[in-house]
Amino acid sequence: MQNNEESNHLPQSKEPAASRRWTCGMFFWFGCNLLVSLPGWAGGIAHVQWSDNSIFELMNHTLWHVTIALWLWIAFSAFLGWLRGSRSPGHWRVLNALAIFPPAIYLAWVTTPWTALPLHRLTAKSDHRVVNEKIANRENATRLKIFSWNLFLANEEYREMLDTIEQSDADIVVLLELTPNHMRGLKALRDRYPYSLWSPRANTRGLAILTRTPNATFEELDLATTGYPSLAATLPAKGASNRSTKVLAMHTSSPNLDNRFLVRDKQLAAAAEWVQEQDGDLILVGDLNITPWSHAFRSLVRESSLRDTREYRGFFATWPTKFGIIGIPIDHALVSSNWRVIDRDVGFPSLGSDHQWISLTVEKAAVEK
Repeated sequence: MQNNEESNHLPQSKEPAASRRWTCGMFFWFGCNLLVSLPGWAGGIAHVQWSDNSIFELMNHTLWHVTIALWLWIAFSAFLGWLRGSRSPGHWRVLNALAIFPPAIYLAWVTTPWTALPLHRLTAKSDHRVVNEKIANRENATRLKIFSWNLFLANEEYREMLDTIEQSDADIVVLLELTPNHMRGLKALRDRYPYSLWSPRANTRGLAILTRTPNATFEELDLATTGYPSLAATLPAKGASNRSTKVLAMHTSSPNLDNRFLVRDKQLAAAAEWVQEQDGDLILVGDLNITPWSHAFRSLVRESSLRDTREYRGFFATWPTKFGIIGIPIDHALVSSNWRVIDRDVGFPSLGSDHQWISLTVEKAAVEK
């Protein structure tokens, strides 16, 4: 009789302890989810409130990384639950979902991380909608290779700069943060690119645009009268049925805690307006100091009707070089809709620049009238 009573009491004494351990485990896991989701919640708030706050604006540039981290954590949580074969009570599942899913879903909608996947072959028909049926003559097609690079103000590795630029074999070269010393150190480029406009500065605002296309014309612009020069090159039309090509090279104000991002946004808005006023086919390239998921960048794409050549081809982080592929893409190339993107790439130079270069090959087919 005594043995039966002891056996009846034994599971009852273990059950509260097991229940407490389970509850503590649920609290711990909920705390982990809450902790991991905090940057996502903060990023979502910053994305909504960024327009008048420098700190919030700077937070926007990390949203892509936060989004990927959140979804990796969700995948890890699901795998761990499957591995353990345990099912938590419904109220705990709801609490965990409310902690982690809203910022993950919202930031995925903002940053569209799937556009960093190299799926351009699947979207070729929609992306190349202009170059399709009425090709007059393939020999009249215009193919251009554009190379853009922020040299970095203090970079003095001229030999390596020259080798990198010459190896690109580009038709158009855009150089940013060009100083008078850079101009002297790269003077050998004048033979390779006899048509050019150099606008060096002792600060970060210097730039140059070089081409080997004969009869190209150039102008220097001060978009939005911000004091940051931009350069435009007009390449003459090739063939009777083609239009001229205009290339706009820009280096915008870098964002920091002094609200300089407002100057950058004015430059981008002015660039969109300038593009709208132009005849011919447009290419905008340079260091725009902004990530593709930022408000001002999206406004630029929408208002100018240009296409972001990065989409569905890769992430293409360009700054800072020490972070490699986990940096952020702030160097861009945008094109009008009748350009077909053949290739896009970024480089990891082992020299003194904090930016990777970007290289873009596009083609514009001559179409019948």
